[in-house]
Amino acid sequence: MKFQDFKTPLLILILGSALVIIGAVFKVLDWPYGNLFMMIGGVCEVIAAVLVIRQLLKSK
Repeated sequence: MKFQDFKTPLLILILGSALVIIGAVFKVLDWPYGNLFMMIGGVCEVIAAVLVIRQLLKSK
C-alpha cells in the first residue's frame, strides 16, 4: 500500500479533526455554532474511516 492510496482519507480526517477542535473551542467560549462544527467534524472523521476501511479491503 502506498501513501497515495490514503491521501484523500487523510486530508478528510485532518479537516474533520480541525473542525472538532474548533467546535470544542466555540463550546468552551459559549459562542454559537459549536455543536454544528463538532457534528460536521465528526461526520468527516467517520467518512474518512469508511474510506480507509474500503481501501484496505480492496487491497487484499
